[in-house]
Order: sequence, then C-alpha cells, then structure tokens
Amino acid sequence: MFLLRHTHAILLVAAVILACVLRLLTLGSSLGHDEAYTLEAFASQPYERIVTSYAAPNNHILHSLMVRCSVQLLGTESWAVRLPAFAAGILAVPLIFVLARNLFLSASAGLIAAWMLAMMPVHILYSQAARGYSLSILLAILALYAIHRAVTEGSFRQWISFGLWGFLGAWTLPSGAFHVVSLGIWGVLKAGPEGRRRALSATLAALAAIVLAYL
Repeated sequence: MFLLRHTHAILLVAAVILACVLRLLTLGSSLGHDEAYTLEAFASQPYERIVTSYAAPNNHILHSLMVRCSVQLLGTESWAVRLPAFAAGILAVPLIFVLARNLFLSASAGLIAAWMLAMMPVHILYSQAARGYSLSILLAILALYAIHRAVTEGSFRQWISFGLWGFLGAWTLPSGAFHVVSLGIWGVLKAGPEGRRRALSATLAALAAIVLAYL
C-alpha cells in the first residue's frame, strides 16, 4: 500500500513537472493583441479602477488584479504579465487530481485526470496567455471540489467555500455564473434537507455577490 501511494505521488509530481515544461515554452514570447490590451487597458490602471470599470468584456477582473500585482512586483516583461495565468494552469493539475480522486474514490482516476490536463493543448494555450481562462478553470475545479465535499460531508465550511470559489470564478469570467447555478442545482438535488437549504443559500449568496460586483 505504501509503495502504491509512493508511486502515485511520483506520477503526480511527474505530471506537474511536464505541465510546467509544456507551459514554459512560449512564456517569454511577445504578447498577443488581447494580452497587450489586457495590460494597457486594465492591468496598468489603479486597483480601484480595475474593480469598478467593466467597459469591455476583455476585463477579466480577478485576473487583471493579479496581473497588476505581478507587473508591479516583476515589471512588464511578457513572462511577468503571463505569470498569473501560468501559475493558475500549473495549480490546476494537482487540484484536478484531488478532485477526481474524491469524485471517483480512486487515485488512479486522479492521475488520469492530472495527466490529461497537463497535456491538454487548449489548457496549455490558456496557461500561456495573459487572460483569465486558466484562472477560471482553476476556480471551477475548486468550486466543484467544495460542493462535492459539502454534499457528501455536510460541511458548512465547504458550502461557504463553494460560494466563494463560485463568486471568484464569475468575477474572472461572467459566464462563471452559469457554473454556480448548475452546481447549485446539483447540490440542491443531491443533498439532504439541511444540505438543500445550505445549497440554495450558498448559490443565491454567490449570485447576489456576482451581480453586485458587476453593478
């Protein structure tokens, strides 16, 4: 059993290393049009303007805030502008392992998910682009993990986590609100009587916060 767990750990670390290598290849190349627009129109603005201005859908707000922090600390080199997207892409690999292991009660399922995500071309592309897509995927994984634990364990803390991750996902991409609604409906259908009330409360609270954030 120890040898099996040790093997799983080695394979997971290998998947993360592969993900890093594949995503580092073009991290320092010139910024594309949308990336440059993100930097100039949003990430170069004061924090309060990033949060309060949604004049164009290109402003993936939470991602823009993270890019603002990155360029303030590290400068405006291409790799620094892309660092938040890169970091989110790398973190998603071990986290999807944890999610799949919990969903299917199998470390092997977790490893398959981690390796698939590590090598997925579209996820590699998202992790190399200074946009909010890889961050949105990471937050979707966290929201699904939280609500799964909330339903199976009845954990009040996990219901709060679901609402938080769901809100942050939609604060990155507004379409994340659909993810909150779909997971909330699943939670209402799967949870017990007390869990249903919590699922509904967490979902409505997240949606209310999303609406307020974009007003």
